Amino acid sequence: MSMDGGEKMMQGRAADAPSPAVALIFSQRAFLMGLAMLGIMLFHECFVESAWLLPFRTCGHFGVDVFFFLSGMGIAFSLRRNKLRTFYANRFWRLAPPWALVVLLTYAWDCGGAFRMGDLLWAAAAKWFLRTLVIYNLASPLLVALLKRSGLWAVWAAFVLVLSYFVARGTCQFDLSPPVLSHSVSSTLGRFPAYLMGLYVGVGRAETVGRLLRCAVPSALVLLLLMLTRMWIMEGWEGPSRQWAVWCVEPAIYPTIGMVIPAVCHVAALGARLLPRRLVAAVGLFGIASLELYLWHEWLYHKLYPLMEAQDLNPWGCLVAAMLASLALAQATFWLCGKFRAWLRNGNA
Repeated sequence: MSMDGGEKMMQGRAADAPSPAVALIFSQRAFLMGLAMLGIMLFHECFVESAWLLPFRTCGHFGVDVFFFLSGMGIAFSLRRNKLRTFYANRFWRLAPPWALVVLLTYAWDCGGAFRMGDLLWAAAAKWFLRTLVIYNLASPLLVALLKRSGLWAVWAAFVLVLSYFVARGTCQFDLSPPVLSHSVSSTLGRFPAYLMGLYVGVGRAETVGRLLRCAVPSALVLLLLMLTRMWIMEGWEGPSRQWAVWCVEPAIYPTIGMVIPAVCHVAALGARLLPRRLVAAVGLFGIASLELYLWHEWLYHKLYPLMEAQDLNPWGCLVAAMLASLALAQATFWLCGKFRAWLRNGNA
């Protein structure tokens, strides 16, 4: 007996529906983004010298990977819902307005009236995080097509080969000229596994996500072993052999981090259900405008730190004030850019 159109549509929707684990992560996306941003903000803080903050500063790098993982998931869902032209238009209007607004405002404050177009363009290009995000977004349709056709391991094999090439050249050791080229290559390659895993989870079926969650513990053990090996090499080896040994270990670290992140986000999303709703909502405020918060917080830190030293202010109070001020600026920027996009849509309607 053949199925009618309604049954076929229902089956298609069921096939496209995310697995329970993916749905759980996505339902707590703002909370997870907020945790990631809090880790990044504490990693960049320059006010407090305390051993208590060391674990949180260490989590800063991991927070960036979580951010890119969640971004990859969101991009996969966006590609599923939108045509290619609409997808690129949405990404442009999400990234460009806050990028331009924050760069213009911060440069206007810093330049002191001595406006130079070259310096303004350099200030915009210096945002490595956004450069990397733009590169990933541009490549996402191709990456999703490769993941659907060839699977994760084929794409990762190509990535490890490319990463090994640049590491062997020393690019990831920041010794190229100009330095911005070296940092751009290093940051783009280093964060790619987390973003790729987000794409893979976003387009994957329930069994693929379950497989990733089951291999999280072995991956975490491998990651710990790799990090300890790298630490032992850096502290115990001397001469050129140390550099070659690090080059052999580094290409394996980044993919292993990518394997661990889905389970970490899943556990954190489960934990969010046990926390008070107000606390989850408060952390989510840092995640809703995460892009704007990333653009504002480090600049604001560097502006408030000299004031703290000159006035001999309490470091902890300055840290809290800087984080809350960054959040307020980020939320205002998010609101203004949202109004601007709405105005453009209404004008073109």
